[in-house]
Amino acid sequence: IKSAIRELNIPKYTSQIIAEIAGKLNPKLQGWNTYYGKFRRWDLYELFQDIDGKIVKWYRNKYRVTSVRAAWTWLENLKSTAPKTFAHWVFMKAKPASC
Repeated sequence: IKSAIRELNIPKYTSQIIAEIAGKLNPKLQGWNTYYGKFRRWDLYELFQDIDGKIVKWYRNKYRVTSVRAAWTWLENLKSTAPKTFAHWVFMKAKPASC
């Protein structure tokens, strides 16, 4: 999965807006969550954090933001204002089924 994310090279998409990146990434995220997250959903947490890091790098490259903290603040604001932009944000908010 991580090699597929590396191949996407999200931080280099500086000519695209966030919605276009989400459009490319969401089908993959939904598929990975369906396949790998069936029984061990929370094991995907590290992967989703890595994807968030790639989105922050994209933001810093696109808007020439030098502050890492400001970029992560932007991401947190985006998560609260548009929580359905990326599929993995929805997955992480959902509660796991009780066993």
